[in-house]
This record gives sequence, structure tokens and C-alpha cells, in this order.
Amino acid sequence: MLTKISAIIFIFLSFNFAAVAATPEDAKQLLNEATSFYKANGKQKTFAEINNPDGQFTRGELYIFVYDSNGMVVAHGADTTWIGVDIMSLQDANGKFFGREIMQLGESGGEVDYVWPNPLTGKVQKKTSYIILIDGLRFGCGIYKLGGVQ
Repeated sequence: MLTKISAIIFIFLSFNFAAVAATPEDAKQLLNEATSFYKANGKQKTFAEINNPDGQFTRGELYIFVYDSNGMVVAHGADTTWIGVDIMSLQDANGKFFGREIMQLGESGGEVDYVWPNPLTGKVQKKTSYIILIDGLRFGCGIYKLGGVQ
């Protein structure tokens, strides 16, 4: 009997957890919404909206971040204390200079894999960030991979 109850609880939790896990499509959609907002409203209004933790560009573990052409954080949806930080010198938990990789992406943008703390769990997880370049700015949004701790 206990085994049956344990199995039911496990299945219930698995489905509920999977339902809230962000997908690459979710991240790309949020990124497209943020860049469309930027094109319509400009830097000041866009950065204010991104930096607002209750704004439209923060959804669970998904958030938008923006780097200028020098690699400085100019907007960050998960933690505004990152604003002004130079990402060129940042390393992930495995020593990867992921900021340099982001800054080396060409005009077509792309994606970068690294490990980073999930803002919802605080755990370091594998992350893929999707990047779009507009007006010298790198807009990004990433997903945390399930079971992907370091």
C-alpha cells in the first residue's frame, strides 16, 4: 500500500514539476517579446520593464538580461545588482568564461551553454541562454536544464 501511495505521489510531483519547467521555446518567445518591446519603446522603458521583478519579462525561472557592446550588464530581470558588472571576466562554476562567448556571437545571435544558479532554487544547474543582438545590445534569456547540476 505504501509503495502504491509513494508511486502516486512521485508521478503527481513529476507531472507538476514538468509543467512548470521552462522550454527553449518559452525562452525564445520571452526574448522575442522583449526585443519587440525594445523596438517599440526604446532603451529606457525597456530596461525599466526588464528590471521590474513583477514586470512582463520575468516569468518563474525565465528572465531577460541585456549586455551593452562592451559587455556591461545594463538590465537584469532576476537581480538588478548585476547592473554595471563586466561579464567578460565572469566564470561559471566550471571555470568557463561564458560572457566572452556571448560577446563573440555575431549579428545573428545564437546560444551559449554554461552552469549558473537557478533564481528559483538557488542550485547551480546547466543553462542554455539564447541571445539576440539589436543596436549593439545583447538581449538574452535562458533555460535551466532539469537534473543538470554542474
